[in-house]
Amino acid sequence: MSSRSRTLYLTALLSGLALALPACSGGEDETNATFGATVSSDPTSSLTTSTSATTTDATTTDATDASSSTGSTSETSETDATTTSGCPDGSMGCACVDGGCDGGLSCVNDVCEAAGCGDGVVNDGEECDEGDANADEGTCKSDCTSQVCGDGFVGPREGCDDGNDVDDDACSNSCVPQTCGDGELQGGEACDDGNDDNTDACLDTCALASCGDGFIQEGVEACDDANMSDADECVGACQLAACGDGFVQDGVEACDDGNDVNTDACLDTCEVASCGDGFVQDGVEECDDGNGDDGDGCEACKCAPVVVTYDIPFSDTSGWANSGCCNEANYRVANGAGALLSATFMDNLPVNAAITDIQVITGIRHACESVQNAMLFQLNDNDIGGWNSSNGPHCSCGNPAIATSTFNVDPSFYDPGAPNKLDIHHNGTGSCHQAITSVPNAPVGTAFRVVVSVGCG
Repeated sequence: MSSRSRTLYLTALLSGLALALPACSGGEDETNATFGATVSSDPTSSLTTSTSATTTDATTTDATDASSSTGSTSETSETDATTTSGCPDGSMGCACVDGGCDGGLSCVNDVCEAAGCGDGVVNDGEECDEGDANADEGTCKSDCTSQVCGDGFVGPREGCDDGNDVDDDACSNSCVPQTCGDGELQGGEACDDGNDDNTDACLDTCALASCGDGFIQEGVEACDDANMSDADECVGACQLAACGDGFVQDGVEACDDGNDVNTDACLDTCEVASCGDGFVQDGVEECDDGNGDDGDGCEACKCAPVVVTYDIPFSDTSGWANSGCCNEANYRVANGAGALLSATFMDNLPVNAAITDIQVITGIRHACESVQNAMLFQLNDNDIGGWNSSNGPHCSCGNPAIATSTFNVDPSFYDPGAPNKLDIHHNGTGSCHQAITSVPNAPVGTAFRVVVSVGCG
């Protein structure tokens, strides 16, 4: 019972006794005795010696309770919350307190449960507890006592165990058969290879080598730490712990789900999935571009679509003549079959930006050749579209018409956060037949306009 509960109980008891006593007309001391104590007139003393052991406790308790009741509201609220909580920490079925629980309980997976052998927690009275790995022939027996020679169970490293302290019978007090080591398999021996090598299949105790015996069997085991714990650096199968083995190594891994999937709650690096790790967690995140940048289409792992426009000027192009029959300043004309016009620009988006749509736009001044793909457009050496005389306008310096060529591009052709290259291949036979001019509705002198949409698709 808590101190507060005990105080309230005694107060109520004494109040009941006071009501039960008959009224007295005696002196002051008799009146005070009704309440179980004599109040001192000395202001320096809080209480006098009580009339009995019972009233001493009651008086002291009442004083304490009175003092508590005059405390701050916050102290009272805190006490009441602890007392009336539906599941106070440390109690049965409730959260553990710093890894511990009330008496008789064990902290299992951060929850207090009834302590018992086999729960994987070494409780009072237990020498060991390996949970499901407890076994009478194991390092920790089924009754949570450690395997020892003489307990009557043949455990790891033991060639025999007759449970007695007779040293000159078939099984010595060191749990080694008396004939072990002679190379002959005799009663009580599981094996006998006549040597004392503990890294082969037969131990020097004439017990068969096994995982958990504390010896690393060559060619079979990678480790052997004499326990069956899957949370240390040597897992129960006597293999070195590693990310992806399905066991969480204490102090090394945050999680281990035994797979290499990066869209679930545990990454293939054995780290807990989180926003910003660059992987979209199924059912949790809409996107994850691996950064905390705003304006790149993904913010706090939620879609925030944006559109970025790049205008590449004629001054950044090369390969076609910058003057021709139309004698225009913002003009580039193909100067022969196979002529190539190129321009490179730097994308300023994050490298993991989720590109959903791309458009490449140019202004066509002349399209005179009828051959297919008289002008073949490419992005990063990938074909994105063609243009010829059937698309217009026709070749005439007196024709003021300007066509707008717009190509929708596969987002996989684009490199966010990197240089991107645009090309126009001239597949016509002559010169002064294909030409581009400023992109309509773009700044004067714009040879290419690239519109990049970023979001979640």
